[in-house]
Amino acid sequence: MLQATSSRIGYIYKLLHALEIVSANATVQTSNEGIRFSVDSSKVCQAHAFFTLDLFSFYECSDTHIFGFSLSSFLKSLAFVSDGYNLMAPPQDKTPTNTPATANPPPGLYAIIVPTCDISYEGYGSQLILNIKHVRSHMTTSCKFSTFEPAVFVPSRLFVDQNGGNASDDDQTDSVSTGEIVLDSSEILLNCIMDSDPFLSALKTLEIVAGDFITFSAIAAASDHSQSDPYRTGTLNLSSSGALGSATVTFDCPRLESIDSFTLRTEVASFQYSAILLGKCQETLKLADKASIRFDSNGTLSIQARIPGSDENAPKTFIDFRLLAQQSF
Repeated sequence: MLQATSSRIGYIYKLLHALEIVSANATVQTSNEGIRFSVDSSKVCQAHAFFTLDLFSFYECSDTHIFGFSLSSFLKSLAFVSDGYNLMAPPQDKTPTNTPATANPPPGLYAIIVPTCDISYEGYGSQLILNIKHVRSHMTTSCKFSTFEPAVFVPSRLFVDQNGGNASDDDQTDSVSTGEIVLDSSEILLNCIMDSDPFLSALKTLEIVAGDFITFSAIAAASDHSQSDPYRTGTLNLSSSGALGSATVTFDCPRLESIDSFTLRTEVASFQYSAILLGKCQETLKLADKASIRFDSNGTLSIQARIPGSDENAPKTFIDFRLLAQQSF
C-alpha cells in the first residue's frame, strides 16, 4: 500500500512531463525509500527518475509495488484539476490566473492557496488514485487510473548522486534479463560532468544540419598520454552530418569553466547515437543545472541531469537517460 502527499505539484509535473517525451506510458516502482518512474522507447532509449522522500510532506509505503500506468493521462488530469496554476512556470511566478496583475499577495500566501496532491495505490490490480485538494476552496478532485503489467521491469534500487553514481549499476543480472538498458559500471570509458546549458546548446546546434546521428568522441590530451590511466584532460567532441551540412562542437575538458570533471579510461573512444532519441532529453536538460555524460565500452550512453528545486534547501531530483549506441568507431 502506498500513501503520499506533496505540495510540490509544479515540480513533480515538470519532472514527469520530461519523461512523457520518451513514452506516454510509465513503469512505477514504490518502496519505503521513494518512487521510481521509468519510461521506455523501443528498448533503445529509456529514462528513469527517482522521487525521494523529501519531495513529500507525508509518505508511507508498506511494500514494494511495480506497475504500469498512463503517464500522459496522469499529467493531463494533474494539469486540468490544478487549473489556474501555471505548472510549468518557476515557483515564484505561480499565481492563480484569475489574480489581477496588480495584486500584491502577502508573503506566504502562495503556500496557503497552492493545492496539494495525494497519491495512493492499494496493491496489485488496484487503481492509482490522485486526489487534488484545493485548500482555498475546500474542494477535492479525485482521479483514478487503471494500472497494468509493466513493459519494463525496474530493479530494486535507483539512487543517483552529484558525481554520476548509480547504485543500481551494480545489479546487472536482473536488468539484462528484463530489458532495462544497463550501463556497465565496471567498464565506464567516459565520465564528464558539466553545466547543462552548454551541453543542451551543443545538441541544439547539431540539429541544424538535420543529421540522423550524433557522434560522441572523447580524446585524451597528447600531454596526458604519458600518465597512467585514467586521463584527466582531453576533449569531448559532438558532431553530426546531414542534408544541410556538418557541424562539430568541442568541449575542452576540463579547462572550460562549465566543465566540472573529465575522466577518460582510454586514449580515444567514439560512439554514434540517434539524433531523434537524443532530442528527447532536451526538455530535461532545460530544467537541469548539471549533466553527467557517461558511456561504457559497449557504447551505452547515460545522460544524467540534476534538476534543482525552487531554492537551495529544496530537494534535487535526477533524471537518467540511457541510449544504446548505433555504431562504434
